[in-house]
Amino acid sequence: MGPLSEVELLTELLTLRDQVRGLESRQRDLRALLESQQALGVSLDLDQVQRTIVRQASLLSGAGEARLFLLDDVSSTLRCCDGDGLPPDELRRLEFLIGECFSERAGPTDGPIPVSDAGVDFAPDPPSLMLELGQAAYLGLLVALGDRPLGVLAFPIPSSRGYTGEEIGLFGAFARQAAFALHHARHYATARRELAECQREEASIQSALAERDLLLREMHHRVKNNLQVVASLLDLQAGTLRDASARQALQGSKDRVQSMARIHEYLYKSADVSRVAMDDYLRHLATALRQAYNAQHIGLSVQVGVGPFDVERAIPCALIVNELVSNAFKHAFPAGRAGEVVVTLESRDDQHVLTVRDTGVGLPPHTDPQSADSLGLRLVGLLAKQLGGMLHLASEGGTIARIAFPVRPHEKDAA
Repeated sequence: MGPLSEVELLTELLTLRDQVRGLESRQRDLRALLESQQALGVSLDLDQVQRTIVRQASLLSGAGEARLFLLDDVSSTLRCCDGDGLPPDELRRLEFLIGECFSERAGPTDGPIPVSDAGVDFAPDPPSLMLELGQAAYLGLLVALGDRPLGVLAFPIPSSRGYTGEEIGLFGAFARQAAFALHHARHYATARRELAECQREEASIQSALAERDLLLREMHHRVKNNLQVVASLLDLQAGTLRDASARQALQGSKDRVQSMARIHEYLYKSADVSRVAMDDYLRHLATALRQAYNAQHIGLSVQVGVGPFDVERAIPCALIVNELVSNAFKHAFPAGRAGEVVVTLESRDDQHVLTVRDTGVGLPPHTDPQSADSLGLRLVGLLAKQLGGMLHLASEGGTIARIAFPVRPHEKDAA
């Protein structure tokens, strides 16, 4: 192959120069897109993202301020996001005409295409539209995510020239970046609204719960005060009686009332006003009874292995323990006899088992709670039925009273 002629050499040099310029232009475009992508990734705030899109589009065009129109899915109209758009009547009629910069794949059209159909009826690459706003002409690029149009990004057309195909390709790539940025920002805005709504609902629920707790606490306080008044009246009435059995009967009623009052006192002082921690409560109750009957010489043990009870179950349990422990302190250890009283409340399979055992003299033979003369034992039998169980008595080195009753589902979770 012979040496190139001057014309051929000049032609090749011009070709190389054009290729270098093309590469430099491509490099500038890629750098501009990278900078735009970085700018769009700074924030997820929707307003900030919209302002960034307009600013970066204006920088890319170099011909003035770009405009961003977002599509309202409900009304199928366009809204200029900078607030300087067309009047509502004109927006409803706004249509974008296909311009001269479509690729050949776009195909011919017969006229204007409504924005609501823009992503369906044609597929230019990039989807460019001619737009006239007042005296200014714009190149409009569809901002779409897949087949879903989000809006139109309008680049001002310089008065001295039109845009080249490379420039329109650059604008189209940025429009795709803008679509993703808008999509993520809208999802973020929706998530923030939902989170704020959840926080408002949670605050409302917390406020309602706090108000409910306050009312329940006040209710328990008043019930406790009223029961204390009743106990005081019974005590005063007992002081006027000469008959020992009558005084003893009133004393028993006073103890029962005070047992219920202690539950309500415990509840209004505790963090949870709806449930009773049976471990603390039964230990406190049994200790108070030993002090009331001056039974310090009798050992006392309380062992509880269950979770909290609601008031509906705590009160019958408290009254049962009150009756059985009181009977033990009064009758099981005559003449100062020493011994021990043990209270246990535990779970076995699907049942709670409440046991009060003493090492005293034991019960008379063939004692039946249903027909016993003792009001206390009859009351314990009735309370056991209220819990869904039955009282069983035995004399084995003392007295053993045992009641088994069903475990409720929420008590399983709390145990």
